[in-house]
Amino acid sequence: MKETELKPGRAIIESALRAGATSLDEQAGKRLLAAYGIPVPQGETVTDVEAAVRVASTLGYPVVMKGSTSAVQHKTDLGLVILRVMSETEVREAYQALVARSAAAGVELEGVLVERMVKGKREFMVGLGHDHLFGPVVLFGLGGIYAEALRDVALAVTPLSEKDADDLLDLIQAKALLGAFRGEPEVDRKALVAVILAVARMAQDHPEIGELDINPLVIENGAPVAVDALIAVDPPPPVSTRPPADLSRLDQLCAPCSVAVIGASSDTSKWGGMLIANLQLGGFSGAVYPVNPKGGTILGLPAYASVSELPEAPDLALIAVPAPAVAQAVEDCGRKGVK
Repeated sequence: MKETELKPGRAIIESALRAGATSLDEQAGKRLLAAYGIPVPQGETVTDVEAAVRVASTLGYPVVMKGSTSAVQHKTDLGLVILRVMSETEVREAYQALVARSAAAGVELEGVLVERMVKGKREFMVGLGHDHLFGPVVLFGLGGIYAEALRDVALAVTPLSEKDADDLLDLIQAKALLGAFRGEPEVDRKALVAVILAVARMAQDHPEIGELDINPLVIENGAPVAVDALIAVDPPPPVSTRPPADLSRLDQLCAPCSVAVIGASSDTSKWGGMLIANLQLGGFSGAVYPVNPKGGTILGLPAYASVSELPEAPDLALIAVPAPAVAQAVEDCGRKGVK
């Protein structure tokens, strides 16, 4: 079995790419979310009013009706979302209204999505975007009409651990909404974390997803439900041929075994003295080499007149000399082999 066949919803992504689509229609998008265990409302896309009546009757009122078209990403802007449809008569009226509104906007209506209306007072959002330096980035924050107005969001770079996802919940200013609020129960944090982790996994499984926006993610009886989903797709980006970075080389910077302080001083009010004092007081167990043209002893350590006189090439050099002397100090370190 191919690796791609093991990834949930792979057929949905590939079907959209073959069709040349730049985004998934809402029902396809929600099928993808459901494949990753993200709760979505029951619903069906229909192409005639009688089918709309049948689906609404099966789901039970109230229902939501949305114009389905790949040409429009934000359907609310064109009035292609009608909430609280309460009866068969209203279903027929809503269907005709959606047809008329799409025609007035010059948009071809591909169908009408009829869904169970999710009831909840709190709306959040979970999103996915790409940063040119860090790659896939997951977003969590307030949703609905407050998403753009307040921009109360928190970001995390994928891949995410469960703790990473849980921490995101407490990074927004409106985190109080996660608790019991105005008669609504406390939000199921575990379920909300599962949604965030699922979106992060999608980024790893499907690099063709350029943007994903679950907004709103409505809290119904404490549990999150993805009411709307925007998923933009593109052909996969080219695979980089650049070799992976050797992160072990960072050890000399972050965990050096030996340190030279160039511009060392016995005066701890100066940088050259403060650096040595901090290393000593902080319990640094490696070798510390003060470098000062006068030599002698500095803070109990033998000092060396130049970098070239050091007994070894230290892992790290801390340079605390006047600006005009910095370039020469760096060159001296390079000649010595300071890592």
